Amino acid sequence: MWTYLPTTIVATAFGTLLYVASKWATYRKQLVSEGTLNRKRAIEQKDAPGVYRSGILLDTNQPVGRFDPEVGTLYDVFMKGLRLNPHGRCLGYRPAPKQPYRFLTYTEVFEQARDYGSALIAKIGLKPGGETRVGIYGKNCPQWFISALACVQQSIAIVPLYDTLGPESVTYIIQQTEMSTIIVDTVERAKKLLNNEHIPLLRHIIVIEDGSIEELKQNNNNIRIYSFKELIDEGHQNRIATTLPQAEETYIICYTSGTTGFPKGVVLSHKNVVANVSAFYLVLLNFAPEFLSSNEVLISYLPLSHMFEQMCHWCAFVMGASTAYYSGHVQTLTDDLKDLQPTIFPVVPRLLNRFYDLIQAKLKKANPIARAVYNFAYNRKLALLKRGITCNNTVWDKLVFHKIQAQIGGRVHLMPTGSAPVSAEVLETCRIAFGAVIFEGYGQTECTALVTSTWPSDFVGGHCGGPSTCTLLKLKDVPELEYYASEGKGEVMVKGPHCTVGYFRDPEKTAELFDEDGFIHTGDIGQLLPNGSLRIIDRYGQTECTALVTSTWPSDFVGGHCGGPSTCTLLKLKDVPELEYYASEGKGEVMVKGPHCTVGYFRDPEKTAELFDEDGFIHTGDIGQLLPNGSLRIIDRKKHIFKLAQGEYVAPEKIENIYVRAPCVQQVFVDGNSLERYLVAIVVPDEQVIKKWFQENFATNGKSYKQMLRTKEVQKYVLEELLKIGKENQLNSIEQVKAIYLTSDPFSVENGLLTPTLKAKRPQLRAFYADVIDNLYKTVEE
Repeated sequence: MWTYLPTTIVATAFGTLLYVASKWATYRKQLVSEGTLNRKRAIEQKDAPGVYRSGILLDTNQPVGRFDPEVGTLYDVFMKGLRLNPHGRCLGYRPAPKQPYRFLTYTEVFEQARDYGSALIAKIGLKPGGETRVGIYGKNCPQWFISALACVQQSIAIVPLYDTLGPESVTYIIQQTEMSTIIVDTVERAKKLLNNEHIPLLRHIIVIEDGSIEELKQNNNNIRIYSFKELIDEGHQNRIATTLPQAEETYIICYTSGTTGFPKGVVLSHKNVVANVSAFYLVLLNFAPEFLSSNEVLISYLPLSHMFEQMCHWCAFVMGASTAYYSGHVQTLTDDLKDLQPTIFPVVPRLLNRFYDLIQAKLKKANPIARAVYNFAYNRKLALLKRGITCNNTVWDKLVFHKIQAQIGGRVHLMPTGSAPVSAEVLETCRIAFGAVIFEGYGQTECTALVTSTWPSDFVGGHCGGPSTCTLLKLKDVPELEYYASEGKGEVMVKGPHCTVGYFRDPEKTAELFDEDGFIHTGDIGQLLPNGSLRIIDRYGQTECTALVTSTWPSDFVGGHCGGPSTCTLLKLKDVPELEYYASEGKGEVMVKGPHCTVGYFRDPEKTAELFDEDGFIHTGDIGQLLPNGSLRIIDRKKHIFKLAQGEYVAPEKIENIYVRAPCVQQVFVDGNSLERYLVAIVVPDEQVIKKWFQENFATNGKSYKQMLRTKEVQKYVLEELLKIGKENQLNSIEQVKAIYLTSDPFSVENGLLTPTLKAKRPQLRAFYADVIDNLYKTVEE
């Protein structure tokens, strides 16, 4: 992917510098005023000490659930986009591999959804209203969203299904939600459902694929099979009135894959999602209004079964912007980016880390003059970045960075990211090289998507911004880890209109989710930084509050936090005494409340009860710290921390996020337990780096890559690289691993070791490598 960095700038170097000096101002584009750089990301509630709201909300003491009083449901969101851009591009796709993108207009999408919704009622016989649930099972495509919009127009709740849940979990979800109708993308997926004997309530399957479904119809008597096009045509001939949803009605039951047991169904209403859309809208309105344009183009490749991608879609629709889908294979994503030339490119942290590694690898190979020019250009753009200026049209972009930017289409200026921490160095490099605003958010499905986010002017990494406008945030003490909210650290607790009401038909887990004030336990350890941003030490992600709980602002340039509460969020920290986190010290479990928060889990009253505290705040399970500027920093995760034999607590994800930056490492899993005094790790090395290092130092003698990994020399090399980068990042001796095992088999969604959002499934990894881990401890003891 990365074949270009400057390699031939010699004779014109000094002339270029003179040119830059004379033309500098021509290419500067200031997105935000410099006054926002020192603005607090979070403001403490006057009537609730220790509870923080978004720094954007200067004139209200409550989280904001709507950016527009007339936009209360997702139907209203789409109609706003339709009014802004009725004949403009809405949904794009490739008709066949390597063919140019084609687009449906907003009017065409609306009409297809209207006809499709009519057929769901008149032809299939579904009852309009939130008690009816329809499954959508397939990859991202225009028909996926048209199906969702059709359900919205008839107040039907959607339930996304996806393969990586596993067949048992898919069956469990179909059984629990009692859905009678499932929309699938392929004939093969329909066959799997038809062969499933454990879903007797299934009566209708709708197939998006244009292939023949006659064989399915002939070999089945109990389940009716329809094609997508067939229902569009049927609905067009027999249109019926829409049954529009109310704000409190369920839009989606989003099942979180989790790491143990069956998934939980997070119930999210139209109100929840609109609150999160409003939070994103208000950040851009305040700091980068030029991004609120129907000319924006979003590329969709992250799964629509997760709230992060759902939020990206609805935020595009509210602007009248276009959304185009990738070809369906990650391997061809670069080709899709180059052909589509999007302006908005959502990324997961793992991808940003990969971009950074590739840039650094190319830079190391460059000649001294090229490196000097790169570093000079980098520092010039860094100076702009520190003033809140993000741009991709300086002379340095034209001379140095434009070929890097061309690899992702050349027009990207907004890159939302979340789900895991991103190092400050990686964020800074990507912001400069791509010339794009990297909008870093922290959230959980229980809070829809966004809890905190950075602002467009943020340039320092290491945080995830302040609370979103829909978020109330607090820290809860975790005393066993010596985190106290009074010191600005603790479990991140979230509350607001974006927060779920609980888990579907799971009252026990719902009860665990909330504290006594109705704040959601995130399970993340957070730290509030001086500017009000939040820094997360451990994992990101919450569904019960739609998606966005906090976010940075466009003016944020300092990392290490995830911003202040979104406009729809009330946020507080809750004491976690067993981990020694106390809200009074500024640390604790993040608790969230607001119009974006769910009412609970579908048909799961026990889990719903667990979700909220006594004040209606959702328990996020994240440990957060409130920073001086009002931003939230996630510093830990309650469930992932463990104690070693000597009594010291260790946060493995913090260590993994450091180790994975070693050039020779692709993936790493750090483990330990209370019976052992030290840590061990399973490492998936970077194959190309290992092969090159081995060839430069030893005779290969025909050794395969797997054989190289078994040599003591390679094992020693990788361990030394881990310890080196750990030391550079101030890991103490207890946090450094003592033994490693190298494997050529990556952790993946397919082998069950990663969640669909690419987070490690720690219990599964521990079980999968149980024998290996035992042998590592025995080897060290010997």
